[in-house]
Amino acid sequence: MNAAAIPEGVGRDAAMSELREVRELPDAIETIPEGLAFWAKRTPAAPAIRSVTGRELTHAEVEEAVARVVARLGSLGIGREARVATSLRGGIQACVALLGVMTLGAAVPFNPAATKHELTRDLGRLRVDLLVTEGAADGPSVHAAELGIPTVAVNGRLVVDDGRHTGDLPGR
Repeated sequence: MNAAAIPEGVGRDAAMSELREVRELPDAIETIPEGLAFWAKRTPAAPAIRSVTGRELTHAEVEEAVARVVARLGSLGIGREARVATSLRGGIQACVALLGVMTLGAAVPFNPAATKHELTRDLGRLRVDLLVTEGAADGPSVHAAELGIPTVAVNGRLVVDDGRHTGDLPGR
């Protein structure tokens, strides 16, 4: 339902209020996990993320996929105090990975096209605990390894360097 579809007259204010209620988070929700849970419960089958190619994840699928990322990062010893850098191109995978990292703590997104100098400088300054990248052979992974920073690669199955995975990333 959109505002243009609500007829003028009695009841419009109530209908508009209901429309706003569906589109806005309650003030009590302050964290990413709370927001994800709210939308997954309220509108589980509604699209939450849509790529430029038309692939989409529902609110329930996003919540589930983010929980898998959080669990996997936790199994690597990454907790609430960790600083995790990401070097990912845009897309659904990047969104899910970034939401998972932000759920745990500090996320520092890096440009995947950053130069070796930029990465060396910034990774050193920020003292990150982990770098999430597109793959083990990409430039950011190589530069992080030279600095002694562990990396984990994310792909469509959320597979990490060691070959284990947290499950399929749902998609259409």
